[in-house]
Amino acid sequence: MRRRTPTLSDLNMEATQQSYALETMVHQQNSSWQDADIKMNEFMKTLDQMVGLLSTERDPSKRSLWTKRLDVYKNRASSMSGTLQGRRARVDMQKQREQQRASLLDRRDGEAVVDMMGGAHDESASLHRLNAMTSDTINLAVNVLQSLKEQGSILDRAHTKLRDIAASLGMSSSLLRVIERREWGDALIVYGGMLFTLVVLYFVYSWSRG
Repeated sequence: MRRRTPTLSDLNMEATQQSYALETMVHQQNSSWQDADIKMNEFMKTLDQMVGLLSTERDPSKRSLWTKRLDVYKNRASSMSGTLQGRRARVDMQKQREQQRASLLDRRDGEAVVDMMGGAHDESASLHRLNAMTSDTINLAVNVLQSLKEQGSILDRAHTKLRDIAASLGMSSSLLRVIERREWGDALIVYGGMLFTLVVLYFVYSWSRG
């Protein structure tokens, strides 16, 4: 007997069942990856069949409806695939950590001692570098303090010199004021003498004419 070709409605019902079963497996912690991969492949195969039948649909409204339904299925498949990959990556990472932990615990005592010695050597080298850095820092601080001390001495000498210059300028100002007063007195004497001489000459000239 010949098998009937499935319709879009049949494939839609099958995709709905596969999607529900796949979501259940995704959220179960004890589900196997092999079963999930098989179910995902079946789900994607059903969607491909729906895409093939959709191309033969002539009714625009039905084609639009089935296209939206397919988009929902595809988005759901993409989300579940990402969830499965994330869980698989976490499980693989956890297994790797457990293997590394078991490998560390299974090491022989001699290897552990060697590791401890190596760690002590590294720690000693780190302390040596730290001491060297500390010494360099102290030397730098001493040099800075010495430089500041020398700059302070230079500033003190400059301040003393400025005070001497200021005192010298004060004496020069006083001397200039004395000279100015002396020049004014001399000018007064000269002009006063000239005026007195003119007056005497005027009286002598007037007396000689009279």
